[in-house]
Parts: sequence; C-alpha cells; structure tokens
Amino acid sequence: MDLKDEVFDAMLASGQLDDFLDLIDPQKFDEFSRSVFVELRKAVRALESNADKYYNQSEEQISTTISLLLEKSGFQTKSEPSSRGHVDIFVEKDKFKWLIEAKIGYNNQKIFEGLLQLTSRYLNDQRSACLLLYFKKENIKSNFESWKNYIQYKSWMPYAVKENIVEQCELMYGETVIKPNNFCIGNSFLSDAKTTAGEVLDIYNLGVNLHFCPVDSSGRNGKSLKKEQAKIYFEHLYHDRKSGNYIDEVTLYSKLNDYFEFDK
Repeated sequence: MDLKDEVFDAMLASGQLDDFLDLIDPQKFDEFSRSVFVELRKAVRALESNADKYYNQSEEQISTTISLLLEKSGFQTKSEPSSRGHVDIFVEKDKFKWLIEAKIGYNNQKIFEGLLQLTSRYLNDQRSACLLLYFKKENIKSNFESWKNYIQYKSWMPYAVKENIVEQCELMYGETVIKPNNFCIGNSFLSDAKTTAGEVLDIYNLGVNLHFCPVDSSGRNGKSLKKEQAKIYFEHLYHDRKSGNYIDEVTLYSKLNDYFEFDK
C-alpha cells in the first residue's frame, strides 16, 4: 500500500472524507436535510390528527414522540444530546446530522429564545436547522404569522435592548429574510440567519397545531378537559407575565374555578 492509499483509508475511517465530499458537493447535505424535513412534516401531521392525546403533554414528551416517528422513517435520533449544549432532537443518517430545537409557542419572546439557542450555541458547521413550534392556543395561523413578522421586521429589537444583546442580534438576524421554498407549505417557512461566527444558514420554521378544546356540550362540560385547559391557560399567563399584557380577571377567575372547582 502506498502513501496515497494510507491517507485515503485514514480519511475514510475518521469521517473526514465525508466532510470533504460534503464541502465539494453540498447537494448531498441539502437532500438529507430536505428528506428529514419532509418526514418531520409527516410526524407533525400524525400528532395534529391526534391532538386530543398530545395537547396537554410537556415539550419533552412531544419531542420524544417526534423522535420516535422520525426513527420509524429510517433516521437515527437522540433526545437532548450534547451539541455545544442540549439540543432537543438530533437527527443523523449516513454521517449527516440535523438539529431540531423545539419550543412551546407561548409567545414570540419565548420562541425567540429558541432561535437564539440555535444560532449562538448549538450550530457550528451545519448549513441548516429547524425550529419546531408547538402551539396549544387557538388560531395557530395568526400566532405563527405573528412569529414570522417578529423576525422579518426585527420586532425583537425591544427585547434585545432590554436584555442588552442588540449587537449580537443584529449580527445574527439584522438581515434576515423569508426565503421561498417549495417544501414549506401550511404553517412553515424558511428564513435565514447567521451564527455568531458570521456563517449564513437556513432555519426551517415549522408550527404544530396541538390546540384541543371542543365546544360541543359534552366537550365543554367535561371536568378533566376543563382542568387541563385551565392548566394550559396558566402556563401561558405565567410566560406572558413580563409582557405587560392585559389580564382579563373574569377569565382568570373562571379558569381558577375550572382547575380547583371552588363551586363544588
């Protein structure tokens, strides 16, 4: 074996050859990431079709289900592995990897924190990643569009000023645009961003509609459902506490009664 063969075998064994081929043929990674996104959309539709079973689960429980569904599609997944921090879902296949950060869509600031995690902590040499958003409130269309506008029109600026991270946010999202993409339909869109190293990457934003609150007589009068909906209301109220939003006391006392059953 000559020196060239030894070098080739060493690169192959270490995985450096795959990295090199990915650099000279980026379509390989793009095809991989798109295939993950397509299967992720299928997993999302499965959860949305069974929202009555998932609407009251935690972020970690929902993400675990997503991971299992992706594994059934032929990918290897890990829940909360270490990748410069603990990313929610780590997808691998044929030495390619894709990161998915999941967040419950309490409000735009909470979602923005997930984006900050992706671009300032988890992503290093990847060209794309995904922000997966679980919406438990009604009207996902309006809430998801609000998030889209939040990053497109730099509505994060007051939050960045308050947290003293304006310079970093300007670097990462100051030139963010929404990019047309044939794979992004429904509650999804593709945006770009930069890492703190200045590397440009794509962020797939995908919303999951987990709202479940039937208003037929048996649904609206069901004690267990009313209690779970009250709990979800309190969760959103807690995360909105710093936003200065008006609190409807009538609704608040009604939800307190649904949860504790004071009128019993």
